[in-house]
Amino acid sequence: MEKETKLAYVAGFIDGEGCLAINKRTHRNRNGEWIGYSCYVDLANTNKEVMDFIRDFLKISSKVYENKLKGNRKLAYRLRLNMNESKKLLSLIGKYLIVKKKQCRVFLDFCENSKDKEKREVLWLEMKKLNHRGL
Repeated sequence: MEKETKLAYVAGFIDGEGCLAINKRTHRNRNGEWIGYSCYVDLANTNKEVMDFIRDFLKISSKVYENKLKGNRKLAYRLRLNMNESKKLLSLIGKYLIVKKKQCRVFLDFCENSKDKEKREVLWLEMKKLNHRGL
């Protein structure tokens, strides 16, 4: 399979099985508190082969983890890409995304504006809306 075909496959996988996330967290210590943000791409599937294929194709250092079993659920595997790995990947596959195209734009914008406190908050809220579940 050629590289562009594999990139399109990964984009389709992320559209269906992936999550583009920006998290906001309050940190506290004896000197006070501050707001911190993190962003990542999460992939999950019950087929370990496909998770290993994606990790190997992307040449990322992240490990494929087994999710703990809950009830009668099938064993699932998870791959989380850090901000730098995610930024690189989304820059390559953005043109192939359909379902998560808006999240991709927000994610990449967040990465480019990671030092701008006001912009980070706006982008975090936008991603939160885009990722909202339900009606």
